[in-house]
Amino acid sequence: MSIFCYVNQPTDLVKQSIPFAYMAISVTSTDDVAHSVQVYSDITAEWVSADNSLVVDWSTSATGDVITHQVQSRSSSVFSEAQNHVQYGSTFYSTLNTANTTYQTGTDVAVRTQFITNGHLSNTRDIDFRAIDNHSSWPVFGLAQNLGLVTGPTSVVFSIGHVRDPAIQYVVPGGTQNRSLYFWSQFSTVSALISYFLKDYSGALSRAQMLDSRVNSDASKISADYADLVTLSIRQAIGAMEITISKNSDGTWNTSDIIIFLKEISSGENVNTVDVIFPAWPTLLYLNPVLGKYLLEGLFRYQASGLYPNKWSVHDLGSSYPKALGHNDGNEKTMPVEGSQLSLHTENTPYLLAESGNMLIMALSYAQKTGDNSQLARYTTLLDQWTQFLITDSLVPANQLSTDNFAGTLANQTNLAVKGIIGIKAMSQIYSILGNTAQSSNYSSIAADFVTKWQTLAMSSTGQHLTLNYGNSSSWGLTYNLYGDKLLKLNLFPTQIYSLQTAWYKTVTRETLFLRDVSILLKKISKNLLVFHWTLGLYS
Repeated sequence: MSIFCYVNQPTDLVKQSIPFAYMAISVTSTDDVAHSVQVYSDITAEWVSADNSLVVDWSTSATGDVITHQVQSRSSSVFSEAQNHVQYGSTFYSTLNTANTTYQTGTDVAVRTQFITNGHLSNTRDIDFRAIDNHSSWPVFGLAQNLGLVTGPTSVVFSIGHVRDPAIQYVVPGGTQNRSLYFWSQFSTVSALISYFLKDYSGALSRAQMLDSRVNSDASKISADYADLVTLSIRQAIGAMEITISKNSDGTWNTSDIIIFLKEISSGENVNTVDVIFPAWPTLLYLNPVLGKYLLEGLFRYQASGLYPNKWSVHDLGSSYPKALGHNDGNEKTMPVEGSQLSLHTENTPYLLAESGNMLIMALSYAQKTGDNSQLARYTTLLDQWTQFLITDSLVPANQLSTDNFAGTLANQTNLAVKGIIGIKAMSQIYSILGNTAQSSNYSSIAADFVTKWQTLAMSSTGQHLTLNYGNSSSWGLTYNLYGDKLLKLNLFPTQIYSLQTAWYKTVTRETLFLRDVSILLKKISKNLLVFHWTLGLYS
């Protein structure tokens, strides 16, 4: 059995936006003797809501080339979630309609017993609409396929998906904008979409295998184990993305207005969290850089509108996906408090310095990768604003959260300062691209000066390694933010720093090497895997 979805179509925005997955069951005779084979599968209404007490209704379409069960809650609430489960829209469970395909809706016991006893379903519909968990009468939605006498490889394909429209509520000046998934620009009905999706299975499988082969080949150049990690990470990095478009005033789809939204999974319900996008960034550059551009667009557009009042980059576009309502009051995850630049911080003033650096690094790297400077030109003022903040606050970071926010706040973080300094240098490069040589030279000088000062602040008293935080010579950690220096090819930090850290890590036993950072990784692994991968790449 194989299960996969359209997250393997990164260069086709229509396909990548389709919220469906395949389940393919393949059978073959292992003894060269023909065997009679029937396949059964069902879903419950748990696909509709996390609240099993809700009443649902359903319907079955068995005309045309597809059989589809459709299920939805009777108490839908648009743009709402419960327990990280969307509370509106419909679930669709389908297969191609052949002479040997049967269906049935009813209680779990009745439908499953029908198949076990007879090898097929009754093509009947239960219309006693009830709760998802109705004690002894759970409603299930079954599909069955009689494959007949099987000797060679034979398969049956099912599709499962959840469709809601509108998909996202996005904050704009004067109110909000409803946004829909990109696939609607090509399909006017869900039934047409499902028919296309099922018939495209062989093509989708071929494309998935090609992508897997490419990823495995490229990642195996580092190691086979690394290839396995990257394969997992790619699915995680783009599996929670939704590609959206808006409508024109006449009601037609505006396919030139694309914004991608990403849900922060397990650690929160935030929308387009900057320090979640950033760890996924290498994957986006590898698969299709334009995905990254459209992820940043919503963040850029919101902050350029003037709705967000702070001088640093916003942490996310909202705290309750799929409502991307921003933080017009300026109070997102934490509030910044400025401190003295050249004295070590001890006061407890948590804030998010990392996001400004992340945005600058990602904006520049997209332009470098593609030659598309449109966002740099459109949002120059905003990018410069964040750079000014970094100049004031990044060299000696206050007691604050970093992207590893579950580890708590820490003052004078060596690794966090690296992010800010690279952000300043990135703005220098941005101005160079845009032809402003004076500003480019100014920011380049500031970044170089900060690197010199940082080396003194961050070095342990023995000179053998960098510290985790300034002044704490017994501490050390993974300086994975140096990744930005390599990604952007800045050569900002001297090679001695990389050599020093590489030599230091080799002296530390496996049991203690990533003691602090592994605890962080284990907590963060459901959020993303790539932060750790960058470090592997830097110090391998």
